[in-house]
Amino acid sequence: MKSKCHFLSVFTLLVILLSSCSKGNYVNNLPKNAVALLSINGEKLIGAYSPFNVLLMPFVNDDKTQLKGIDLTKDIYFFETADGSFGMCAPIADDYEFHDFITRLCNIGGLSELKHEKDFNYCFYKNQWAIMYNNHCLLVMGPTMASKQAQEKIISRMQAQMDDKEETSCQGGELWQHHHETTAPVRFAARASALPAHMVSTITFGTPAGTDPDDVIIEAEMTYRDGTLYMDGSTCSSIPHVKQALEKAVGIYRPLTFDWEKEVNDTALATVFLNVKGKDFAANLKGNNTLISLLQGTGAFDQIVNYNGQTAITLAPRGNNILEGIEAKVRRIPQGNKKNKERLVAVFNTDKIMGHVGPSLFSSLGKIKRVVFLIDD
Repeated sequence: MKSKCHFLSVFTLLVILLSSCSKGNYVNNLPKNAVALLSINGEKLIGAYSPFNVLLMPFVNDDKTQLKGIDLTKDIYFFETADGSFGMCAPIADDYEFHDFITRLCNIGGLSELKHEKDFNYCFYKNQWAIMYNNHCLLVMGPTMASKQAQEKIISRMQAQMDDKEETSCQGGELWQHHHETTAPVRFAARASALPAHMVSTITFGTPAGTDPDDVIIEAEMTYRDGTLYMDGSTCSSIPHVKQALEKAVGIYRPLTFDWEKEVNDTALATVFLNVKGKDFAANLKGNNTLISLLQGTGAFDQIVNYNGQTAITLAPRGNNILEGIEAKVRRIPQGNKKNKERLVAVFNTDKIMGHVGPSLFSSLGKIKRVVFLIDD
């Protein structure tokens, strides 16, 4: 009897080990050339503070651990690659349920014909977004052209990417390390080159002239509320003199003493709130040719230099369209009694910015109307 129990115990352990080894690590399939990473703990995709709650809740199981086979207990990654592709990488907990879900969507015409090749299943959404999955990982990438050649190319690329090897993923690289410096449920890290120019120019004050945007990393913990994505972040660099300049730049910002959310201009592309000595801030702008040109073109630069206090810098289209040009305006804001932790706040209207610069990691997330980047204590 003891030998029988021993055999069953060993057999059970063997089954567990084999089944755990049969599924790889989905994170190994994140692209090595990622320039932006945004991770969301699956449980944060649902709930009152998620932009996807209404859309996703009907597909979530009773204990809220799975969404049609997708594992909600782990991080789901959104990424941008150096060549401008966007994607999502998610863990699969129940491959049978997920495959059944995808098959149903294909049958009703929501997705293209489902195909099987090697160990992968794949199809397309609107002929632009490739969906590929195996028994442990879901990978979505695009947008791509609708031509057969373009679709074959992205499928081949995704198959090579899903090799389940850590060394061919972005793990261990500088971006990955910055991304994992916190354990926040929603976190972001990106090279400045991955963001639209107007966003970069307003949150990289202090970088030396000639700094390559690839050498500046923007990292943040994120929360979502009422159509706004808040990024509590910082800027950093592995290049010593760039890192030193960024750290020095942050030191000039004093806490804001007013309710900046009531001062946001929703018709602007971006609004930056700060509390500084004008001459100190002007020194931080030396390497920021984009913003200097905008400020000097309207006389706003002199207004900033000659003022010591709270200021709002607004970037807005000259006319009805951003293609007509952009102008910068400076507005002085009186000292208030509100005790804020925020030292710098940059508010971006994603509808207006992304509508003219093409897709981005943020615009692909749906209901996000504003992105707020802030540096606080």
